Amino acid sequence: PVSEYTVTLGAQSSGTFTLTYDGLTTDGIAFGATAAAVKSALVALDDGYTAADWTVTGSAGGPYTVTVPSVSQAVTGSGASLGTPGTFVIAPVTS
Repeated sequence: PVSEYTVTLGAQSSGTFTLTYDGLTTDGIAFGATAAAVKSALVALDDGYTAADWTVTGSAGGPYTVTVPSVSQAVTGSGASLGTPGTFVIAPVTS
């Protein structure tokens, strides 16, 4: 089971991305968002988890490291609305 994911946007100058967890998808997150803004988007999911359950670190614009509340659910997402969508990657962090 994986509890951490790296979200990499690549070099972006416009657009939004979304993250999906436990079947729920965030509203669009701006390409230059801070880690706190990414965490707020995840906390806003109606999944029963609170801010204390999530950890998001990283620089504004990413890459971000997202620690999920439950290893039974993966983080996925879409960068289709980013200026350069092909550079959006979500990868599990494995030891």
